[in-house]
Amino acid sequence: MRIGVGSGKTFNFEDLSLEDKLEIALGMKEGVRKVEEAVANAGKGINSWRVSALFGDSNGNWLKRAAGAKAGIYGNDAEEATYPGTPRDRDGQTL
Repeated sequence: MRIGVGSGKTFNFEDLSLEDKLEIALGMKEGVRKVEEAVANAGKGINSWRVSALFGDSNGNWLKRAAGAKAGIYGNDAEEATYPGTPRDRDGQTL
């Protein structure tokens, strides 16, 4: 089924059936999960830190582009800066 998303088209969520609204909501939730997973697993783990190159040219990889925006929009690419990150302290406790 087509829902009317596209260049030059107007999308009205309210006009969709309840089933289509639910499917879109589930897809959005799954998309958020995939982006958060990509951020959590980006790069290489070094001493409980994640060191990655999420920023810069994504070469058409939309998941990498979304993960870079989620992790820290406007970050410099790997040739210019390094942004190590961790969600845990040295004892493994969530910060």
